[in-house]
Amino acid sequence: MSIHDWRPALGGAGVLLLATIPASAYAEPISTDRPDFVESSLVVGAGRFQVETSVAHQNDQASGFKSQTLSSPTLLRLGLGDVLEARLETDGYKRDHVDGESAVTGWSEIALGVKWHTSDADWLGASSAVLVHVDIPSGASEFRGKELRPSLRYVAEWAPADRWSVGVMPGVIWNTDDAGDRYTAALIGATAGYAWTDTFRTFAELASEDIGGGDRAPTQVRFDTGFALLLSQDVQLDAAAYAGLNRDTPDLQVALGLSIRW
Repeated sequence: MSIHDWRPALGGAGVLLLATIPASAYAEPISTDRPDFVESSLVVGAGRFQVETSVAHQNDQASGFKSQTLSSPTLLRLGLGDVLEARLETDGYKRDHVDGESAVTGWSEIALGVKWHTSDADWLGASSAVLVHVDIPSGASEFRGKELRPSLRYVAEWAPADRWSVGVMPGVIWNTDDAGDRYTAALIGATAGYAWTDTFRTFAELASEDIGGGDRAPTQVRFDTGFALLLSQDVQLDAAAYAGLNRDTPDLQVALGLSIRW
């Protein structure tokens, strides 16, 4: 989740508890790349391993057909150093059902990548990161793309006021259509979050993908909102809803997620 600063505020009463709180309690709280579209600019840290998984349900109605998709989006993150992490991302096991047709099930393809935390405060005053991924044709044939499809994203985050955070993420992907022909498309997302307490935050964002894809990939635009709840320094529960804002975007998706760090 791009709203990444979970540092607890210790009042005077909290000082009296210092002797009883384990040292591990002072580690930075977990920072996740879900549930919003805009990634966090932070990495998991050297030697740390993090699982971010979820269950998602999507409803759509287009050209007179209703469809429902159930998936399990999952991101695995391994810290290679203080500013670098390796990543494996997938939509997991997927079930796609169109009314009047048999459901299609199988494993989604995977994407491999790296995230480089480039700055705590860059020339724009933002915490920033660069992500390089490549989608690999894998999994069930019904959910498999064509060829290797690399992408590049840049993340910038700010904390303009107490408890507020904002972030933007532009990017580009070198994709393929159903025939295997290459095309280039852009993406962008902008998010704003608010920390109601030290453990509970909400967010709202606008996101757009396949910008400039033309007939090969019509532009999608959506509005997202949701929350993240810290259960401990290393465990986060989240939920989100994603609503399509044009006819080329799925109508509605809801997701419930769990992230754990070791």
